[in-house]
Amino acid sequence: MSVEMLKDDFLCQEQYVIELPDSLANAARTREDFGFQLAFDLTGQSGELHLMADIPGLLRVYPFRVFKTPLTTESYCSADGDYFYKSADISDIIVVYEPDKIPKLLVDYEISQKVKLVAHAAGNPIYDPTINMSPHGLTPPAAWAPFHLWPNIPTRPRFFHAAEHDFVAAFEEERTNASQ
Repeated sequence: MSVEMLKDDFLCQEQYVIELPDSLANAARTREDFGFQLAFDLTGQSGELHLMADIPGLLRVYPFRVFKTPLTTESYCSADGDYFYKSADISDIIVVYEPDKIPKLLVDYEISQKVKLVAHAAGNPIYDPTINMSPHGLTPPAAWAPFHLWPNIPTRPRFFHAAEHDFVAAFEEERTNASQ
């Protein structure tokens, strides 16, 4: 199998969920010549989206960030529309944004990471930093549903009731000499 054959083989390509700003999304819907390339940085967590054609009113380069999705999405494709087969497991979302308009998502994400670290350092098990609860809308709500529906649920249930009054029990020891 040659390298030229692998270039067009969609089974060898990675798949992502991509979120575009409104101006780019409208251009993608309306223009047939809309195309782009993604250039990742060394970390693989951010990069630039380069438009393939000059489109009036749009920049040629847009920054993006990559977020892990909490659940893997399976992608299926078909050549004839009758038989579908799994082509990829999608576990990343790419959020493209305009350079002068940083989306609220990125600000929320940075804040949520700081909150998770501080709360975990304080010993709260709900904010475990190893669990990626991203604010991009793909976070499964099931983990947080009980706390949103019933906010009075304690995050750390106690097995013993706290003392309600200042009560100190004093015990006197009585020693006996058993050898006598």
